[in-house]
Amino acid sequence: MRLRQLFAFIAASLVATVNAQFPGMGQLSHAPDIKYMPTLLMETPVQRDLGISPEVAQKAQSILLEVGMAMMPYIGNSAKGSPSPEKQKQMTHALMHALDEMQTRTAALLTPPQRVRLHQLTLQAEGPTALLQPANASAVGLTPPQKTRLSQMITASSTQAMSGMKNFDKSNPMSGFGDVMKRQKEAQAAMNSQLPHILTPSQMRKWNQMQGRKLPNLSMMPGGLGM
Repeated sequence: MRLRQLFAFIAASLVATVNAQFPGMGQLSHAPDIKYMPTLLMETPVQRDLGISPEVAQKAQSILLEVGMAMMPYIGNSAKGSPSPEKQKQMTHALMHALDEMQTRTAALLTPPQRVRLHQLTLQAEGPTALLQPANASAVGLTPPQKTRLSQMITASSTQAMSGMKNFDKSNPMSGFGDVMKRQKEAQAAMNSQLPHILTPSQMRKWNQMQGRKLPNLSMMPGGLGM
C-alpha cells in the first residue's frame, strides 16, 4: 500500500467519522479540536509552502505511519454496520486520541512560524467544520443559532460523505477510499457554498483572514489515488 494513500485514507476516514457524529457524539457538543492536520505534511506543495526539510518530512512520515496503522482497526470498525451509540462514542474518542498524538508529535518538529502556517492550511482543508471548534467559533463570533445551523449543515453533508465507507474491506483498507474521497470533496464544496448564507459578511471576512493565503487545490485527503 502506498504511504500517501494510507495517510489520505486515514485523514478522509477520520474527518468523515468525526463530522458524521454531529450532533450525536455523546456528551460532545462541539467539534473536536483539530489545530493541525498532520497528514497535510505529506503533500509536496505544503512542504514547500512551510519550508520543511526532507529530514523533517521523513520524521513526520514515520510518526504518521506509526500512529496511523494503530488507527486502522478503529476506522474499520466504524465503517462496519451500525455500532451502538456507546461503541461509536468509544471509537470516536479513540480516533481523536490518536489524532491528538499525531498533532503533538508532528507539531514538535516545526518552528513556531511553520506551526502558524500549518494551522492556517488546516483551516483551509477542514473548511466550515472547523468553525464548530470553540476557539474558531469564538474568533469568528458565532451565535448559538449560527452554531446550530452549521451543525445541521455539517451533519447532512458529512453523513453523505460517510456513506462512501460502505465498500470498506478490512482486508483491503483502500477498498472504499475512492468513494470516501469523492463524497468528501462534494460535501466540502456544498458546505463552502452554503456558508455565506449562515455567516454575516464581517464574519466571512474574519474566517477568510484566519485561513491566510490560499494554497490552491488543498485537500483534507492528501496524496490522491494516482500518487
